[in-house]
Amino acid sequence: MLSEAMKKISINYVYFGFYLLFTILIGFGNVFFLSKNDSYSNRFFCLYQVAQPLLETLVFIMIADFLNKRKAKFIFWSFISATFLIFLFRLFDFILLKFMDFTIWQGLGIATDIGTFIEVLNATHVPLIIWFLFIGSLVISIPTLGLFFYKIANRVPSRKKLYVSKAYLWIFTLFIPLSLAIFDLKAFNNITCEKYFSCKHSLFWKNTFAYHKPKTISARLTLKNPVSEKELTLQLQNFNEKPLHKPNIFLFIIESLREDFMTGDVAPNLYQFKTENIHFDLSLANANGTHLSWFAIFHSNFPYYWKILKDQKWKMGSLPLNILKKSGYKIHLFTTPELEYYHMDELLFGKEKFLIDSYHPFFHVPPIEPYDADASAVRAVKELSNEKEGHVFITFLDATHFLYSWPKNRGAKFNPTIELTPITKSANIEVIKNSYKNAVYYIDELFGEFFKGLKEKNLYDDAVIVIASDHGEEFLEEGFLFHGSHLSSMQTQIPIYYKFGLNERKVLDKSFTCHMDIFHSILDYVFGKEVFAEVLQGSSMFAKRKWPFVVSTRYNAHKTPTEFCIHNGKDKLILNFENEDNIFKPQMLKVKSLKNKNDEDINPVFESEPIDSFSEALKHLFIWPKPLNKQ
Repeated sequence: MLSEAMKKISINYVYFGFYLLFTILIGFGNVFFLSKNDSYSNRFFCLYQVAQPLLETLVFIMIADFLNKRKAKFIFWSFISATFLIFLFRLFDFILLKFMDFTIWQGLGIATDIGTFIEVLNATHVPLIIWFLFIGSLVISIPTLGLFFYKIANRVPSRKKLYVSKAYLWIFTLFIPLSLAIFDLKAFNNITCEKYFSCKHSLFWKNTFAYHKPKTISARLTLKNPVSEKELTLQLQNFNEKPLHKPNIFLFIIESLREDFMTGDVAPNLYQFKTENIHFDLSLANANGTHLSWFAIFHSNFPYYWKILKDQKWKMGSLPLNILKKSGYKIHLFTTPELEYYHMDELLFGKEKFLIDSYHPFFHVPPIEPYDADASAVRAVKELSNEKEGHVFITFLDATHFLYSWPKNRGAKFNPTIELTPITKSANIEVIKNSYKNAVYYIDELFGEFFKGLKEKNLYDDAVIVIASDHGEEFLEEGFLFHGSHLSSMQTQIPIYYKFGLNERKVLDKSFTCHMDIFHSILDYVFGKEVFAEVLQGSSMFAKRKWPFVVSTRYNAHKTPTEFCIHNGKDKLILNFENEDNIFKPQMLKVKSLKNKNDEDINPVFESEPIDSFSEALKHLFIWPKPLNKQ
C-alpha cells in the first residue's frame, strides 16, 4: 500500500503557474502574429498553444515531485534550472519568429558553426568582446536565476500547500494528447497547407499530432549540378575573344536598400542617376541574405549553388572576373564589411584573393562608425580612378545595414530618431524607418560626391557604372523586421541601376532584371556579344530574348537555401525542397504559396493554370522524368 504522501503531489504552484501562464501568452502571441485573417487557424493553433504548455507543465511537476521525494537534490535543482532554461528558449523563439520568421533551433544551428556565428555577431556592429561578455554572463547567470526564482516562488506554497492526486494528474496528462489527436484529425481538412506550415513552427514542439501533407509538384525532380571548376578552368583557358573596348567598370553593392525608398527626397542623387540612365520596371534580388546575393552577382548563377562550391573549396573565384582579368582588366576592391563572411572572399575573388590587383579594406571596427568607413571607401575609389579604361572598381558599402549608421552630430533630415541598439525596445516602427532613411540619405550624398569627381576628371561619360543592393529591408509590412525572414517584395525588390557609357546600345526589354544579369550584361557590353552564355545563368539586358523568370532564395544561414521562389515579373511561386539535407537528390518540391508581386495571395493556389505557367522555369532548373503535374 502506498502512503498518502506518495499518492499526492505537492506543487510549487507559483513557479509552475508562472511558467504555464507565460508560455501560453507567448504561444498566443505567435499564433496571432503568424496566422492573420484566418479565425479557424487561430482557434486550431491557440488550442495547441494551451494544450502543449499544459501537458509540458504537468510532466515537469511530476518529474520534480519524483526527484524531490527521492532526495536527489543535485538532480532536482539541475532539473529546475533546465525548466527555467526551456522557458527562456520559448521567449527567444518568440522574438526570433516575430522579427525574422526564424526559430531558436535554427539560431542554435548557426551557433554550432563558430566561424559563421562570429561573422553574424560582427554584422551587428557591436564589439565581439561585448557579445562574449553578454553570452558568458547569460551562461553563468541563467541556472542561478532559475534556482533563485524557484526558491522565492516556493515561499507561498510552503506556507499554504496545494496537494493534487497523482492519479488525477496522470489521467489528465494522458487525456490531453488523446483529445488533441482527435481534434487534429477532425480539423485536418479545414486548414490549408500554407497556413499549417507557416504556423506550425510557432509551436515550441514544432509539430502537431496529425501529419498535414503539403501540396507538391508530383514529378521527382533533380536539381541540375553546377559546372565543375575543372571544366570552367579549361573553358577559360580556351577563351580567346578580344574585347571591343575596355571602359572602366564601377560596381557598387550597398547593404539592405529597397527600391521604394529610392525617391527624390530620400536619395536625390541616386534617383537622378536612375532616371538619367537604365533602370527596369522591376529589379529583383536573387536572395534575401547577403552572402547568397553576393554569390548570385559575381558568379551569375543561382544562389542555391553557393554552398556546394564553398564545400568543394572553390579556388578560381568569380568566372566573370576571371574573364575580365584575362582580357587585360585590373581589378580593385574596396570594402567596409568583412568579406570573410561565410568565406565569401575566396569564393568571389579566388584563393588568397588572387583576382584582385589592389585591395582597400575600410573595416568599421569601433570607434570607427560604418558611415565613416563607407565615406573613406567611396572617396578612395574617386581618388584612385584616374585612367579612362582598363579598370574594374568593386565597392561594398555597409552603413545602411541595421543599426543604420549616419553622422549624428550634424542633425537628422528625417525625424524623430533615437540611438538604435541590438536590443532597442522603445522605438516605434516610424522611428526605425527614419534612422534607415538617414543612413540612405548619407550614402546618397557620397554618391553625389563620387559622380561629381568622375565628371571633373572627364571619366563619367565613358564609364560603366552599376549600383545595386544585396537585398531589401522590411519594416513590419508583412509582419517582420529587417531581412532574411521570407521572400516578400520588401526584401527582394531592390535598386539595380545601370550606366553603359552614354547608354547608346539599345535595351529591348525593360520589364525586369536581377543580380545574375549584372555581369552577364557587363561582359556583353565589353565584348559586343554574349560570352559563356551556357555557363552564366543570368541574362544580358542587350539580348534579344531573356529568360523570363527570376529565382530568389531565402537566407538559411550557413546551410544550403531550401526555400525559393520563381518570379515571372507578375507572380511568384514559392517552393521548398522536400529533402532539405540534400537538394541535389531526386525529390518532390513542396508548394508553399502563389502570390503576385505585391505579396497578395492568388487563390486557389493549386489550380492547373497558375503552376503550369512556371513549368518552363522548372524544366530549366531541374531534370525531370515525366510530364509536370500537380498532386
